Amino acid sequence: HARSYVAGLINYFLKFFFNFIFIFDIRGFWIEERVDWGLWRRFSFKYIIFKLFEKKIFNQSNVIITLTNDAKKIIENRYLKKNYSNKVQVIPTCTSIIDNLNKNKNLVPIFTHLGSIGTRYDFKFFLSFMSEINKRNKSFLSIINKNEHEKIKKYFFEYKEENLNYSLKYIEPSKIINQIIESDFGVFFPVPGFYLNAYFPTKLGEFLSAGTPVITSNINQHVDSIIISNNVGIVINTKE
Repeated sequence: HARSYVAGLINYFLKFFFNFIFIFDIRGFWIEERVDWGLWRRFSFKYIIFKLFEKKIFNQSNVIITLTNDAKKIIENRYLKKNYSNKVQVIPTCTSIIDNLNKNKNLVPIFTHLGSIGTRYDFKFFLSFMSEINKRNKSFLSIINKNEHEKIKKYFFEYKEENLNYSLKYIEPSKIINQIIESDFGVFFPVPGFYLNAYFPTKLGEFLSAGTPVITSNINQHVDSIIISNNVGIVINTKE
């Protein structure tokens, strides 16, 4: 059971010497993530090497697990030989359901940004968006983050968002759900890119299981349809 491209590459070679069931459980299109997040240059040596083996790993595996229907279609159409197309299974990110949920209404709405900002999320757009919301309705930002506090404070300073009231703190994973329940909205804007086709954010399940609607940008058809068809949030079309 390989849950990464690196582990998948190792299993690819081992398959030539040993007989075993190879489950390739992709967390996303990892190579494209590296490029879309600015971590790798396209056509760099690393990129070329992994791209060279990517199709081979997909076809060598016995079962492929992906997070979204979008990714399933792409894998079947672009990566797999025709007679191998029935081995792709979709298992989205899951989370525990909260029983006996009681949410309080806040006089000032709380918008929560959960997790890292790093290269994965457009925190600048988040600040710009929240600034516009705050002009129309006084709001409070709850930012839960572990190791990027100085970077986040720098963003607030650089973009002169002094009028935004916010808290910035780290909360142990087991206690995060209490903060999410108190929130009125969960807000996150993933960096755009091809990788989004295989992206199913864990935080989506965490927010929705706590009865907290989300505000996000276009992710993929699978995730967008869950949010829109169930009326559990707002998807902003940033592609226009």
